[in-house]
Amino acid sequence: MFIRLIAPESLHLGFASAGVECIPVETAQDAWPVIAESIAQPDLAILLIATTIAEPWRAELEQVQASRAFPLILEIPDLAHEPPRGADILSSLMTRFGLKV
Repeated sequence: MFIRLIAPESLHLGFASAGVECIPVETAQDAWPVIAESIAQPDLAILLIATTIAEPWRAELEQVQASRAFPLILEIPDLAHEPPRGADILSSLMTRFGLKV
């Protein structure tokens, strides 16, 4: 199983150094074929997508998540998108992974 990031190249450096497979996509319109191909791979464990890339496809991504266990699809804030105020990202991720503290 592997982890893949679909995002603008500005986000790749840190993830690539951690062993994440990175695919550069600059616009959301260019991203759907890459997202669909990624979702179809049976050995993909986690799909990380930049928020600006995922926004237009949020309904489709939620539908995929609701219908299967893998891949886990997570949105990663990128440099062009500020996370909403008051959002507790860590708690959200812990809930998705089923962790309780």
